[in-house]
Amino acid sequence: EALADLSRFFWDTVVGGRTFATGGTTNFEHWRTEWGKLASELGPESQETCCTYNMLKLTKHLFTWRSDVKYADYYERAVLNGILASQDPTTGMMMYYGALKGGHWKIFNEHGKCFWCCTGTGFENHVKYGEAIYFHDDDSLTVNLFIASQLTWADKGLVVRQETNFPEQEGTNLMFSCEKPVELALHVRVPYWAVNGVIVKINGIEQDLKAQRGSYLVVERAWADGDCVAISMPMSLHLHRMPDDPNVAAIMYGPVVLAGRLGSDGLDREMIYIVDQRAMNHADDWPVPHFIVDTDDLNAWIKPVPGEGLMFHTAGAGDPTDVMLVPLYKITGERQSVYWTISTAEQWAARCAAAAERRRRIAEDRAAFVETVLDSVIIGDGASEAAHNMQTEGSETGTREGRSWREARGGQTFSYDMSIAARPKGKPIAVKCTYWGGDTGRIFHVTVGAWKIGMVTLNNERPGEFFEAEYRIPEFLLGEETLTIGFRAHAGNIAGAVYACRIATCWPGPEDDLQPYDD
Repeated sequence: EALADLSRFFWDTVVGGRTFATGGTTNFEHWRTEWGKLASELGPESQETCCTYNMLKLTKHLFTWRSDVKYADYYERAVLNGILASQDPTTGMMMYYGALKGGHWKIFNEHGKCFWCCTGTGFENHVKYGEAIYFHDDDSLTVNLFIASQLTWADKGLVVRQETNFPEQEGTNLMFSCEKPVELALHVRVPYWAVNGVIVKINGIEQDLKAQRGSYLVVERAWADGDCVAISMPMSLHLHRMPDDPNVAAIMYGPVVLAGRLGSDGLDREMIYIVDQRAMNHADDWPVPHFIVDTDDLNAWIKPVPGEGLMFHTAGAGDPTDVMLVPLYKITGERQSVYWTISTAEQWAARCAAAAERRRRIAEDRAAFVETVLDSVIIGDGASEAAHNMQTEGSETGTREGRSWREARGGQTFSYDMSIAARPKGKPIAVKCTYWGGDTGRIFHVTVGAWKIGMVTLNNERPGEFFEAEYRIPEFLLGEETLTIGFRAHAGNIAGAVYACRIATCWPGPEDDLQPYDD
């Protein structure tokens, strides 16, 4: 029982304060903020699909222990918006991350070119839609999900066929087939989003049933061959707000996340995993409209498109433009936004003023910042590299414009032992490297020991110039006075060329994507 309590506590913690509107969780595969602090976690690599996969497995397991409707409500939300939205409907390929930063897009794996954890679980995801629709005990049947399906209950001599086009259809029909009547209590989930109630008809006759949203309606009777239960569940618009910033919210219709279609500018070719995931997804912010409204009535500024199913548009609220809204699972090949800033004109002015003040203070502090160099290695200099215990697997060196470089090809690596003994107490530090902006076709990791602290893509983005990049070292890696700083080529690629490398104090900021090296 203690382990069961622990499992339920974990689920409540994740869903209650670390889960997005889509049912997904994590940013860069980590929980990087305090519980309930999600507004800063809308990134290009939010909600790893494997996390959703595993939360669904846990949710199903917990429901078998305790049939709480909250588990089924979450399951539906995660399946529709986290799993169904993670597959390319044309190629069948799967997503690793579901970008939640506005203006970004879905990137799928390429057949025969990349395979990762979310590919493996993705194969399972899209054959498991029927897995958690029905549950039963000796004398009751529970319908948790509204998915067209057929259940054969051999012990009861009963077949139940569910006919629906949910969520395009706001309800479902249950058809019973049996050779003789079957005494059975039918439990049908009344979702949390069913604020307009439900209507139940049995064989065309409306039933006087009391059912609160977030519960189960129960019909006990002897079910006969040909019986039909028609359930109508009118949907409505509602907001899924960030717990730490109620002016940032996702727009939902029933259980469906409505994402904004922001066009395909800059996406004029097939997006390539790694190159585009890491390079373009970390590019400058794409302009995303915000909404200025003075009413709590969503129907006043979000309008359905007649005859187009789950398609809506904003009307007179978007600044600078209104947007088209469709289910997240229908968007591929274009930029999207899941979360929006929704505020009154007064609130928006206050947000802009506060943001301007933050930028001013940051600019002042940055201008006053002076780095302290703790250690540096002269790349290509035999004495300096030997003094830093260089280890290498097939790397080579050369010069460009009078500056020496080192690089490693084909998945190889090179590393240096660098001292941080002179680190000022409590000051953040970073690895700072110089590259040539005209290098191309290079994808590699910067590592501290076994940990990746940065991924570098060089693709001729700054031709004709040297540039510097820095990778903050997380506090938990700073326990020793000497760190091994490595450069490891991605499979089939080149690490470097690196022209300079030092460890120095850095401007305080969020930590980078931290993962153990797992290629």
